[in-house]
Amino acid sequence: MTGVERRGAYALLPVPHPLAMDTYTDDEILTAMHTYEAATAALAGLSATAAGILAQRRRAAALAEAGPDASRTVQERFLTEAQAAVVDEIRLATGLNLPDATARVDLGRSPHARAGQIRTALTGGQCSWAMARAWTQATADVPADVADDIARYCLRPRRDGTALTYALFRDRLSARLLAHRGGAAQRDYELDRRDAYATLTPHGTGEITVSGAAERIQAAIDRIDTLARTIRRGGDGRTLAQLRSDIALD
Repeated sequence: MTGVERRGAYALLPVPHPLAMDTYTDDEILTAMHTYEAATAALAGLSATAAGILAQRRRAAALAEAGPDASRTVQERFLTEAQAAVVDEIRLATGLNLPDATARVDLGRSPHARAGQIRTALTGGQCSWAMARAWTQATADVPADVADDIARYCLRPRRDGTALTYALFRDRLSARLLAHRGGAAQRDYELDRRDAYATLTPHGTGEITVSGAAERIQAAIDRIDTLARTIRRGGDGRTLAQLRSDIALD
């Protein structure tokens, strides 16, 4: 029991012991991996729940500080500052990047009518944190009943009984948002939210994610690929993939 656990107030997530992996059949190894991924999702769900509780406490404190006679504008300013502060607290305590920490808070403090489907699926291991984050970000501006409908649609089991993939989840998410918003409105919404951010790993690597208009994204990757192929033809020993990475980062 660690220092933050209390008797009777912690969860046990049973997973196959990795030391026995050499004795497993291939199917048993794949089953074990599925169990590990489900446990990872469940832990992310618990983390989001904790983030939501912390955020609600900070919001209540912010409203108390603003005072009962504060205007709506002042209250909103205090709440915005409290939200930013708790996200920073979570990032410092966990090492999460900004999008993940923000989504943990947003998902955790959302009412059950909005986020109950996703939270249940996440803590039950039926969807990954990447799926839950994508849903949280994409449905931030829609009414609770619409967000719930989108979650229900995205989480439908596959007909062949195989695991729900991130690609299929995103396809369903885009399709359902399009049905609710319409194509032009959805494009405008996503362009308003365009961003660039980095995700770093503990072993010294990372990824950059950039969003924007499809034509600009395609043009950018085409330029990078053309340069990579030109350099490769010139005798550079790096692979095209390595060259594309190095060109984009230089």
